[in-house]
Amino acid sequence: MRAAIAWVGLGLIAGALVWAAVSVVLYFGHENDGITVRVTISIAIAVLFGLATLVMAPRWRAEDPAPDRDARMIAALAAAGVGVVLAVLLYAEVSEGSVGPVGSLPAQLHAWLVIGAVVLGTFLMLPLADRPSTRPLSHSFPAFTAGTLSVVLCGGLVHTALFPQVGHRTAGDLGEPAPTPETVTEVGWSWEPEHGTSVEGIEVGTHGPLVALSDGLVSLDGTDGSEIWSYRLPASTETDVEAWVDGDRVVLVQEPLDGSDDATADVLDLETGEPLPGLQQISQPRSGDIDDHVVARTGKQVVHVEFAERVEDPTVLRSGSAETGEQQWSTSLPSEDGLACYTGTPEWLHGLLVTGHLCEEAEGYDGGMLGYTEDGDEAQVEHTVVALDPETGEQVWERSWTGPGDVGPPQAASGGHPTEGADPVIVVETGEEGPALVLDPATGEDAVTLPERAEDLQFAGFLGADSESATYMLDREDGLPEIERATADGAPPETAETGGFVSLEMEGAVALGAAALTLESEVSAGAPHPRVQVHGFEGRRGTVTEGGISLTREDEGFPGRQMVAVPGAVVAVINTEVEAARVTRENWTEEAVRGLTH
Repeated sequence: MRAAIAWVGLGLIAGALVWAAVSVVLYFGHENDGITVRVTISIAIAVLFGLATLVMAPRWRAEDPAPDRDARMIAALAAAGVGVVLAVLLYAEVSEGSVGPVGSLPAQLHAWLVIGAVVLGTFLMLPLADRPSTRPLSHSFPAFTAGTLSVVLCGGLVHTALFPQVGHRTAGDLGEPAPTPETVTEVGWSWEPEHGTSVEGIEVGTHGPLVALSDGLVSLDGTDGSEIWSYRLPASTETDVEAWVDGDRVVLVQEPLDGSDDATADVLDLETGEPLPGLQQISQPRSGDIDDHVVARTGKQVVHVEFAERVEDPTVLRSGSAETGEQQWSTSLPSEDGLACYTGTPEWLHGLLVTGHLCEEAEGYDGGMLGYTEDGDEAQVEHTVVALDPETGEQVWERSWTGPGDVGPPQAASGGHPTEGADPVIVVETGEEGPALVLDPATGEDAVTLPERAEDLQFAGFLGADSESATYMLDREDGLPEIERATADGAPPETAETGGFVSLEMEGAVALGAAALTLESEVSAGAPHPRVQVHGFEGRRGTVTEGGISLTREDEGFPGRQMVAVPGAVVAVINTEVEAARVTRENWTEEAVRGLTH
């Protein structure tokens, strides 16, 4: 029995050597996983001691002499000493506030396993009076195998259960994407994440929606809702996930919720989900607070803005290397001196950094609100929209005009996914009575010029725009809005009545080639029911689709949240949280995606 126990101990040592090699292969070069210098030294010492024990302790040949009592005592003391040294050395690498292996990073926990197996295996040989002999093999081999497999199986469980890997599935050749539909008539498909995972937002992918989740990304086919590729973090990962689309790639940023580490970024190909070489696990600055926060992330740079505490001081926009954090450029907004300004948050739009501000001369500023005189009368101020080159921070174009100062800075946004054959644009809103602009991103010139508005109409916001047309909402004096479409050729605008109150809040409207869509939540039986109304353009007047398109069953009551036009469909996000009394992490899904098709 003692011989069998001794061979189990030798098996533990052999398993530790095997798992040490596996750990090095898995984590070598990954400091974020804990494979630091001290961890590497700890594993190396444990391997050398274990290898010496495995070679010298057993009687591999019958003529090998048995050790005397003093030699056995020295071996015991050596094992204990090595174990203590390794434990102390490794403990210095463990996360602050944890005890023993608890809270260790992956490589650290595997190092604990290797050290523990070597030390325990050495002590299991001590009760045997003689050196363990390989004979008979029918006794030694099963015990040795059992010890080896126990360490390997334990290491495998640690690797897969405690530190599961990213679930990553890429796409092959996808062919040409489907066009965005001209109109929609039904819910063609539905997609929901697993219970406990929420939909953070929708971006436009190459062949459909790119769904940003609380644990990663999923790219869907807009025609049928099938998954094209996915990049999902382990369920045990407690991070805040954010996605940034940068041309033909997407940047997935992960920020640990406990604030213990910097954020990291993985850069993927937008079409296939393939990781781009050299752009994985890039250390990133955290998003920061309202006074200094990130406004854009790409595979090359991180752009953040620092708002001034006083209107007389400029807002500062800075760009740093995504890999090293080294500052690449810095610029002031506005660039001129002697102005008092309200500056909006810069936006990453079609490869440019676009921001708006309204200013007046600092010399005449009395310390009150911009845009008003000392008597409280409304004053005229300078409104400006500026586009910057993200590579250099230099100005690409600027649009400015004089207008009333009782509104905030001009707000720039993307016009949305363009219709087939058109180009994307930037839209600018400046309040109910100010100008509404549709700009070419390359030059800042007007892509579509909106017609003069009647005095009884106020601008309520864009539904969508591209280089061929712009669709927007106007508020009438009677409180009922209408939807209007202007074209680049200057033809009389088409108009569609909404049939009732419509709000553009929460991104609840989309413009298509032959229709405009609004996302509404009708309240019946005490619960909201999300419904998409289709407003068709037919010549000078449009029609309202009777009843609209319901996004839930009659017995469900959940509000809608977002609607986006993508290749192959229009997708809407609705909340689907169950009643609070029954919510657990296993039984709730915060949002679902509905695909509207024709």
